[in-house]
Amino acid sequence: MNFTIRKQPFSLIKKTAIFNDYKKNFLTATLKPYKLKEEITIYNGKQELILKVISKSTLNISQTFFVFDQKNNQLGTIKKDNINSLFLYDKWIILDKNKQEFIKILDSDKTSSILEKYIPLFEILRKRTFLIVNKKNLEIGTIKANRAIFFKKLSCEIKDQEKIDSNLFYALTSLLTLLEE
Repeated sequence: MNFTIRKQPFSLIKKTAIFNDYKKNFLTATLKPYKLKEEITIYNGKQELILKVISKSTLNISQTFFVFDQKNNQLGTIKKDNINSLFLYDKWIILDKNKQEFIKILDSDKTSSILEKYIPLFEILRKRTFLIVNKKNLEIGTIKANRAIFFKKLSCEIKDQEKIDSNLFYALTSLLTLLEE
């Protein structure tokens, strides 16, 4: 499964477009403005609600987000490892419905990530790569982030998609694009 997500520049409402392998826009994610809890909605091309990503609390210090489908069933949880992510390198954890950790997203270049935390312009110069790792610490995919001054683009490549719910990855990449400034 390969897809690309691109943040739309110069928009009052934060929006992204998610493209499939054939470069066709098939999903749109928007961050709802002026909400106490951060909420991202993901729609298909017919403007039908597919997913909702809602933060755990109004002051989302723990960076925990719940992912719901169109019938309001919880698909999983996405958490950010705050201790590492605050001072060192970014690490995201995806939990399934039963609160069992099944995928981690790790920054591949930890040295550059540390420099990026403390040197503001370094983020624009660097192309980030996240590794998608399963429970057995085997790499099953990558997320490549390309950031320029006016746009942000993520390219995702997942090798072993049978064990992964693609909706959780759409939610995660929307979080990475819309919330990570």
